[in-house]
Amino acid sequence: MKTVLRFHYRSNLKDNYDSELFEKALEKCKQKASLEICSDKILTCALFHYHDMLFLYIEFIVEKEATENVSNNDTYTQITENIFGPLDPYLKVWPGINSDRNWVSMIHIYCSAYPENLEEWRRSVLPDKRCGRIAIF
Repeated sequence: MKTVLRFHYRSNLKDNYDSELFEKALEKCKQKASLEICSDKILTCALFHYHDMLFLYIEFIVEKEATENVSNNDTYTQITENIFGPLDPYLKVWPGINSDRNWVSMIHIYCSAYPENLEEWRRSVLPDKRCGRIAIF
């Protein structure tokens, strides 16, 4: 039986990046994410932008029995290198305990429910558009 794992990441854009080249890199990421969605490896992938901040929300499809064995490191690598690697030249580096990185994992602080299996996660009607909410204090 399949289920979904949610991941949230944050990154920052470098100062004075070339927006035209950034858009081209972003298009490559969209294509890579679309392939993952079509091959049933990802359910949802959304990237939000506010000033120089990027926020990524992604839902990975996994076997329910394997959820305990999913490594956050492996997932991070799959997302940041395989899908969003083209953005690396435009992202600031965050210092880390074990190593520096371009994306920082965020804690999931709200959801109205945790569906048990993939069928419960899938929507029968797709939304017209997706949106995110970023609270700035």
